[in-house]
Amino acid sequence: MKTFDRMMSSLMRFKAKLLFPLLAAMLPLAIAACGSSSGVIGSGNGPAYLVVTSPSALPGATFFQMYECFRTTVTATLFFQNGSSGNYTNRVVWSSSSPGTVTVSTSQPGDLIGNQPTPSGGYYPPGTVTPIGGGNATITADYFGIQASIGVQVGTPQSLTVKRIVQGNSVLPPALPASQVQTNGNSLTSTGFKMGVGSSESLTVVAQLNGQEQNVQTTGVEWSFLVPNQGEATINPTTGVITAVSAGAPLIAVVGFDSCIYTATTQVTVASVQSIVEQPEFSGNPALVVGNTEKVNVYACLNATPTAAEAIPASGCPSDETPQDISTQAQLVSSDTGVLSFGVAGITNVASAGAAGGPVNISASFTQGGSQLLTATNLQITTVMATLESFQYTLLPRPPNNLQTPVAPNPNDPTQASDTVPQDCAMMTTTAQFFNANQPTAIVYIGSTVPLQFCILGSYDNGTIQQDITRQMTWTLSDPTLVQINGSTKPQTSGQAFALTTQTSTILVTPVSPNPSVNNQRMIPLTISD
Repeated sequence: MKTFDRMMSSLMRFKAKLLFPLLAAMLPLAIAACGSSSGVIGSGNGPAYLVVTSPSALPGATFFQMYECFRTTVTATLFFQNGSSGNYTNRVVWSSSSPGTVTVSTSQPGDLIGNQPTPSGGYYPPGTVTPIGGGNATITADYFGIQASIGVQVGTPQSLTVKRIVQGNSVLPPALPASQVQTNGNSLTSTGFKMGVGSSESLTVVAQLNGQEQNVQTTGVEWSFLVPNQGEATINPTTGVITAVSAGAPLIAVVGFDSCIYTATTQVTVASVQSIVEQPEFSGNPALVVGNTEKVNVYACLNATPTAAEAIPASGCPSDETPQDISTQAQLVSSDTGVLSFGVAGITNVASAGAAGGPVNISASFTQGGSQLLTATNLQITTVMATLESFQYTLLPRPPNNLQTPVAPNPNDPTQASDTVPQDCAMMTTTAQFFNANQPTAIVYIGSTVPLQFCILGSYDNGTIQQDITRQMTWTLSDPTLVQINGSTKPQTSGQAFALTTQTSTILVTPVSPNPSVNNQRMIPLTISD
């Protein structure tokens, strides 16, 4: 019996010597078989080839373009001999042919985290591409000798500009001289804006990339004041939200990027609020049709002399005081919520007409500095029943806050002073000549934050009432994966269209009215362009 045991033990040791090299050779395949593209990577009988892609690249492209200051990512997909695949971005070894152009974070042996440190002390995930300077490079993924590459071309931003977010729209600070639009990607300083004590302003940064304005408010952005003064105002380093504390001298808000030396700035002045005023969205304050919505705009009148662009005539502020839009910061109250109520889709200054009646008294209040309550009670709105019989559309191929488009105060031109909230659709209801059969071509641009604005004008009761119904419309798209058009759930930006794809294409858009019996069945060709 002992002899038999010794024979078996020797046999097992002999088998182990034979099996160990085989198991070692199979280990990468065993690891590879841990899952698939749906969370389990692969189930094949061996790896076949790698494919490297980037969200910045067109499908099937062998290279992509990126710009200094703005990181992107690459992904490695490993395909197996039986056709299954898995995401191997964290497992491959990444490299760049030109580290002076781009670097790419890669995992360390036995570790799935990247090797490039973040400013906060962590590490960028594997596949994170950081632009260093202009030029061309090749990014390569290697998995135990199986390699794939993708080319990258790094360009320089044509300009960087700070904007404010006002009622959901990116608004250019006023009076930006054309001479300040840089062509080398270096600092760009806008004239700035004023804000009242107790108010807040949200900043964002946009860049001109390949001729298109794109939002670059990314995790690599850091906001600060050139000379901080927390007794006057604070700024959130990540979000760019400024909170005004007390009146004082101008402050310079700066946005920088942790991967480049370029910056953009704007001047911020905090002033005391003298009063607040209410203004209806629709000119002349006509009766609001039941079922429709209307913005009530609230302006803080600041104890500061306005520039020409800041002197918004529709604000209702005295000519020697600067108006600041605080519509979403003020509290609005209706005297009869059954007739008119606020809070459409969670937006505090959008009112909905629920029943015929009125006039309904609208009161606004705003607290300055945590203690001084300011109120306004100068607005009344009446609501009426009416039957929607037809509608027509127009579109605005560029909004008034496009950096490359001059602004004009002409009431027959759909541009406005750059510091005002775009109200083009409301203005279109009083300029019927813009509604005609010869509409300009509907175009949205890939990657651009500049939307195409659709405006819908409804006609009621034999044409006796015409009212903007853009916020009440829904939109049917022949391919909703390529374009997004904001509807009633986004009342601040309703009718604005953006491209969701990196491919040029054309789709059909059908506006659908809130009245099922009124459907013009007009399909509008919408082109996606680069």
